[in-house]
Amino acid sequence: MNNWWDVNRDGLFTITDVGLLAKYIGCWPGNFVLKVLAHTPLGTFFEVGPFDQYTNAAWTISVIVWLIVFAWLSSLSKA
Repeated sequence: MNNWWDVNRDGLFTITDVGLLAKYIGCWPGNFVLKVLAHTPLGTFFEVGPFDQYTNAAWTISVIVWLIVFAWLSSLSKA
């Protein structure tokens, strides 16, 4: 039986799964934004399609989102 953490579905939880989980979690914000934009006029203008996940654009968006999230969390801890 495969579990959610067995990302590559080989029946084992290995270091490969850890790397894939980090990739999926790290790039989730960018993938989400690009998927939402895919069929909009703005997405058409920027030539964003549903298969643009894990691209440089997705990683750039993800890094910006994660920096904002961590800065926000840091400001909460100082309050």
